[in-house]
Amino acid sequence: MTASTLTSPHDDISPLAQTLEKTEAVTADVHNASQQLAVVATVLEKNVPQEVQVGDLAQAIDHTEELEKKLAESARALVEVSTALEHEIEKRAEFSGHPDNAKEAARTWGQPSR
Repeated sequence: MTASTLTSPHDDISPLAQTLEKTEAVTADVHNASQQLAVVATVLEKNVPQEVQVGDLAQAIDHTEELEKKLAESARALVEVSTALEHEIEKRAEFSGHPDNAKEAARTWGQPSR
């Protein structure tokens, strides 16, 4: 896409900036859930006596630990996605002549100044 086909720099950058904001919010939520699940797994493992950690309870504790690891991996992947989106926004901002602070400019483009 060339600069002449864009109606404005905002048209090309703003959807990416909105996606970046959502991705960052989801990343924070997933990271928090991972941390909370890690606490639950630790409490279960340490406070439930070993002799009763059998059958369904043992599976539940193991599953909790696995879920925590999976959530942590997902949070790391989302950070990578956010970074890639931020780089794309910066590249498009450079191409379209946005100021150096492309991320902030993209997020506030078209909003009334205060």
